[in-house]
Amino acid sequence: MDNSVLNVTFDGGMRISATIRGFGVHTDQKPEQGGENSAPTPFELFFASLATCAGVFAKRFCDRKGISAEGLSIAVECEFDPDPKKYRAQKITTVITLPPGFPQEYETALVRTVEGCPVKKQVMEPPQFETRLVR
Repeated sequence: MDNSVLNVTFDGGMRISATIRGFGVHTDQKPEQGGENSAPTPFELFFASLATCAGVFAKRFCDRKGISAEGLSIAVECEFDPDPKKYRAQKITTVITLPPGFPQEYETALVRTVEGCPVKKQVMEPPQFETRLVR
C-alpha cells in the first residue's frame, strides 16, 4: 500500500471533511458537542470502518465459497467506559447474523476470515503516532 495523505478542510461550525483518493468523507458533531449533527462524528466513522471492513471480508469469503451474501448482516456493538470523560470503547464486538441456509461447516471459517480485517489488526497492533507543526 502506498503512503497515504489525507487532507482535511474546515467546512464551518464543527463540520470537518477529509479527502481520500478523491473521495470526500464528512464529519460533524452532535448538537451537545457544538455541531449540527449533519454527518457522523469521527468516532462513529471509526466504528463504521471496523464494520465495513468486516463486511468486505465476509463478502469476499462468501464469493470464494459460492455462497450468497443476501441476508448476511454485520453489526459492531460497543461498550463504552462508564466515565464519560474518558470517551473510549472498552469492548467492541462484531456480530455476524447469518442468513437462512448458510452452511454450518463454514461458520468458523467465516469468523476467522472476518477477524482478519486489517482495520481491526491496526487497532490490535497500533502504529506510532506523531504530530508535527509546519509553518
